[in-house]
Amino acid sequence: MMTLVIQPGEGGERRLPMQRGVLTLGRGSDCDLILTETQASRRHAELRRAGDRWQIVDLGSTNGTFVGGVRLAPNVARPLRPGDVVTIGSTRLRLVDEPPLPVPAAPAPPALFAEPAAAPPSMLFTLFIWLSRLLTLVAAGLLILGAQAAWLHISVTVPLLGNVFNRTIGGMESGYGYLLIGIAALSLLLLLVDLASRRWGLAAGLAQALLGGLTAVVLGFNAYGYYQAGAQTIFGVSLFDVLSQYAPDFVQVALQPGVYLVGAGLVVLIIGGILRMLTANMERMA
Repeated sequence: MMTLVIQPGEGGERRLPMQRGVLTLGRGSDCDLILTETQASRRHAELRRAGDRWQIVDLGSTNGTFVGGVRLAPNVARPLRPGDVVTIGSTRLRLVDEPPLPVPAAPAPPALFAEPAAAPPSMLFTLFIWLSRLLTLVAAGLLILGAQAAWLHISVTVPLLGNVFNRTIGGMESGYGYLLIGIAALSLLLLLVDLASRRWGLAAGLAQALLGGLTAVVLGFNAYGYYQAGAQTIFGVSLFDVLSQYAPDFVQVALQPGVYLVGAGLVVLIIGGILRMLTANMERMA
């Protein structure tokens, strides 16, 4: 910020910030800078801003205006550089470029209940966050593998005729395989959302836990429906009674790895979602 340093002949010094575009100097009461100098005219000279520089103009004064000891021609602008000395009688004027004074910031009001600064997450806490994400990834892999693997093997053997029926039913044939692949894809999408921003960790964990839990409930209800159909009695005898008492050696039903893979995937997905919910809630409370 440009400042005008004024040194009267009788001694002393004062500073005037150059905030206006034109500054009139003289003995007249209408001047911006009133000089008590006896050799100053009523309207002696003007300081004018020209872009980012300043100029001095003598207004036809009686005793003249001097820059560096050289008298100025009347009404002719003379550029000034910082440090140039302007003399009017015994008064010396000088422009200096000074940095603006910093404005002190208002003190913050004291907090009634000061909260401690949040501590950075510990390594163990970060490990649990990444463990929950790893569990989601493992669960998606198990569900995809289980959806494409075999679920049930049925074998029927008749005396004299031998094995008349031997079939393995897979997850894709049952129709549930597509559902499980969709659940795995959604859990991976939620994992990507969580990786993009920790703000969504709680929502992602909740959605993963709900996906795993609801899918387990749906599959459990369907399995229970098949059980009820087999346990339904006709003339006091159910299908289970026939298979277990009358034809235990003829009909063999065995669960295949796909069922265990799907069960493990749903359990891991639920655990990973719950763990992510807990860690996200701890993040918010920290």
